[in-house]
Amino acid sequence: MSFATDKWFKHIRQEILTEGLNDIGLPQELVDIIRSNMPSASEKGRVWIGNAFKDTNSYKITEGGIELTSSANFLSDKTEYEEKFLPFFQNKGFNILKDLFDSLEEEKFSVILKRRKSFVKSAKKMGKSQDHVNRILSFLDSHLATSLTTFLYYVESTLLTLNQDPNNYKVANLFDKIVYIPYIDPDTGEKKTKKKYLYDSISDFPPSEWELVEQKASIYQESLDKEDQIIQTFDDGSYWYDLESSYCEIESERMGHCGNDDDGTLYSLRKRDKESGAVSKSFVTIAYSENENTIFQIKGRFNTCPPESLWNHIADFIRNMGARYLRESGQHSEEQEKFEEFGEWLAGETGIIFEGSLEKRIQNMTDECEGYEQSFRETHGEHTSFRSVSIEDDTEWGGDTNTVRWSQGDIDFIVVQMPFELEDKYLSFFEEDLSGDYADDLLEIIESNDGTNITGYYGTRPDFSFIKANSLGEATEKWLTYGARSGVGEIIAAGSSTFLVLSDLTTAISDATDDLSTEDASDYNDFLRTIETFIDEVEGSGDEIKSFLIENEVIPKPSIISYREKVEENFNNFVISTLKKQSQYQFIIGSSAILFYTTQEEMQTIRRINVFSRNNGFYKNAGGYYYSEEFKTKILQELAKKEGEAIEFAKRQMKLNFGEKYEQKIDSLWEKFSLSGGYVGPQESSLKNNMFVGISAYSGDSDDRKQKLKQDYFTYTMKFDVNESTLSFYGPLIEYYDNNFDLIVGAFNKVVKEYIKEAAMKHREETQQSDALPIQEARANPLDVRLYEIDFVMSYPLAQGFEITDIHNIIRAIPNVTTVRTIGTKRRTQGNRSISLQRLKFALQGQKSRKEWVKQILVPQIRKISSSIRLHRVEPADLVSSSKQRLEELYYQTSMRQSPGRTTPVPTIQSLIDDWVEGGVMYDAPTNINLTRYSVMMPVEDLKHLCGREARKHGHHFDAGYEYFIQNGPRDPIYLAIGKNGRAKITGNEDDLRYAIKAGVEEVPVFISYQRQI
Repeated sequence: MSFATDKWFKHIRQEILTEGLNDIGLPQELVDIIRSNMPSASEKGRVWIGNAFKDTNSYKITEGGIELTSSANFLSDKTEYEEKFLPFFQNKGFNILKDLFDSLEEEKFSVILKRRKSFVKSAKKMGKSQDHVNRILSFLDSHLATSLTTFLYYVESTLLTLNQDPNNYKVANLFDKIVYIPYIDPDTGEKKTKKKYLYDSISDFPPSEWELVEQKASIYQESLDKEDQIIQTFDDGSYWYDLESSYCEIESERMGHCGNDDDGTLYSLRKRDKESGAVSKSFVTIAYSENENTIFQIKGRFNTCPPESLWNHIADFIRNMGARYLRESGQHSEEQEKFEEFGEWLAGETGIIFEGSLEKRIQNMTDECEGYEQSFRETHGEHTSFRSVSIEDDTEWGGDTNTVRWSQGDIDFIVVQMPFELEDKYLSFFEEDLSGDYADDLLEIIESNDGTNITGYYGTRPDFSFIKANSLGEATEKWLTYGARSGVGEIIAAGSSTFLVLSDLTTAISDATDDLSTEDASDYNDFLRTIETFIDEVEGSGDEIKSFLIENEVIPKPSIISYREKVEENFNNFVISTLKKQSQYQFIIGSSAILFYTTQEEMQTIRRINVFSRNNGFYKNAGGYYYSEEFKTKILQELAKKEGEAIEFAKRQMKLNFGEKYEQKIDSLWEKFSLSGGYVGPQESSLKNNMFVGISAYSGDSDDRKQKLKQDYFTYTMKFDVNESTLSFYGPLIEYYDNNFDLIVGAFNKVVKEYIKEAAMKHREETQQSDALPIQEARANPLDVRLYEIDFVMSYPLAQGFEITDIHNIIRAIPNVTTVRTIGTKRRTQGNRSISLQRLKFALQGQKSRKEWVKQILVPQIRKISSSIRLHRVEPADLVSSSKQRLEELYYQTSMRQSPGRTTPVPTIQSLIDDWVEGGVMYDAPTNINLTRYSVMMPVEDLKHLCGREARKHGHHFDAGYEYFIQNGPRDPIYLAIGKNGRAKITGNEDDLRYAIKAGVEEVPVFISYQRQI
């Protein structure tokens, strides 16, 4: 205590300690105010507050920062009273009222109260009006009451402490002091010291030190533990207390550590002190994050390891909170080994995952990160170059948390191979460097495919360069060594392949991955996966870059594009379908249709004898087609029996399409195919693997006798995966069989029936049953084929990968469908959908119900394409033609394709148009029955005016076609379309008409189709 305090205790009179609040000279109004604000306090506590008020100077009492004696209201009232009453209290040369008022601005309240008492006595002695005296006292007491009320606000915590318990005035529970008491350790005999906490109560302080008491009382109130923050109690009286904050000054003062952890909320193991009453002591501090299920620190006093006697309490905390991870490693402490032992014990007792000491955590993160890095280097390591990951703790950067972090800021460039070859002049450092004029366009293509957003951050767009090398690893090493140096053009241009380099990526990668936590090793894996994804997406942009360069005539159009255009324009039996994520330089060319029909009884027999079972080596794909390697080989061998013409055609086409450099390749590849009847080498095996051959069966499976008589059917499919490496082989092969499609159908027909026959014979032998063969070899397809036409309204969503061409290709694969096309123009509806009218033609044998076919086959199959495709309206099907309308002439597949005589005079094209437009009359209506083609012979002169301005084939292609025409005659009929709109147009094989004109041929075969609009 201070000297003033000691002096106060020495000179205080004993009777003052026993006096009451009414005895200390306060007006009754002030006494009432104190009692109303201290209802539960002891009388001595009230007296202490009253004396504290008396010992306070009036100018110290402010309200809103303004001294009460300087407030406008007080000064106004004081002036009013002085003007009115000063003359009444003048006594010779002394005015007792002025003496009282002067004390209000400078003196302690004890002096003001003495002046008040003196004023009352003097006024009485002078015989002054009691009414005047009472009015003065009323003004004065009102001011004193305001001052007291304001003063009580200043001692709010002191009042709260005194009101909490009447004994708080004298019980030693408020202010702690620590003294160190020396003692002799009985075990070692060493001199030691131990701490003892001493406490001072309010009664130990004079009222004049009320400001110090209030400061300590405020801390005392904060140190009191609230019952609702106690989360777990123990039999020894200790309990875990939730401080509900990451920082606590009281905990810091008690425990001798920082009392702060930004990673989690603080929890304190406490116990109420026997001497101090309500005040507790702290023994352990825990920093725990409920969101991360992690304990970051567990500290005893002065950052020591908690004593073993409290370990069980800590283990109970872990179980109660469900903590999963423990990151306490003894940071800020010199007891690393003790903390390691402590952490291992907690892990064994509770199952918490203990990450161990700083050194151990660094090693664990190093091992995990290097494992992720090794995986990255194995798959994508050649695309870039970088040093191994760095593992550090915060102390290396001036931190104090010992948090372990990974760091990788060394990836600055990536290299990917491009699917095209550039001339040297377009490479980096050359005269037409593509990173100049085309920089924005090429980066825009890359950015549109970049899901990682590495190229998307403003101000961090990468640089790009094109270089050449013989391998990816060589390209990466070349860029790492020479980079963007000038004068290395010859080195940059050396190599057989073109590579794209994206550089200056460090900042962009950092921006794109700033949400990853460097404290978590798994986030380093995510970081590397981001780089992997970026590399893959840049590599996936190669086709779009290639297309852009083709459009800008930087590189020539590849043969694969020309071939695709040829298929889409000229092929009749094979169609193109592109798979999702497949590039425009790779696509599927295939054909699917009905092979032959059976009755339901025959199909049931086929199913019973398990023709296409696993026992026969067959598997079934998602599309419902059965396939096997043996089945594919048998189909190819059957085709090989008639491959002479195919080989000659292919050789000629390959030379025309791909040039002289393929001549040797043609001989070796096709001669092997010719002699072996199959595939013998690695290249041939690869070509075979890029082909799919399958068979599927449709069955109604009805028990109704009438339904059983209806026909089921088999469908086949043959698909080729065509890309730039397989085009030279598949291209001419597919083109030949598109023109001679009956060979493929015949091969499928024979092989499938052989499988059925063999399975039936085997079944008969095994079961001794006399089931008839399900398919008779002599069975012929019925000739009664009827063609129907139907309109329906369909819509599909935009911007979801749907193209009407792909939808049409799938619809054409539906059994019995012949053609489908869009009528009129498409329009966009609400919900970003495209809606259009579709016209479809389909063929049925005999008297099959068109309604049932639409209901059971067409509508379900269209809906199977995608749930997003909607059918809004389906019109009734109309009969277009029947094979009962006999053709006058047959066009057979003979070399010269001559037709017998026909009725004269031959109708002119204009008469055909007039009859079709005016009366709906069709002459020589075309049909396709059992794969036999029908056409008519027409004069060349009648057709000449329909030729276009330019031939479809040019140069040596046209010459080769003309040579073939001279040797073999027309290969196919000329396709002539007659429209209801009064027009006629050659829609196929126009060049054969040019050959006929050039050769002087008088008549050519013509296949006529009647359409609504040309």
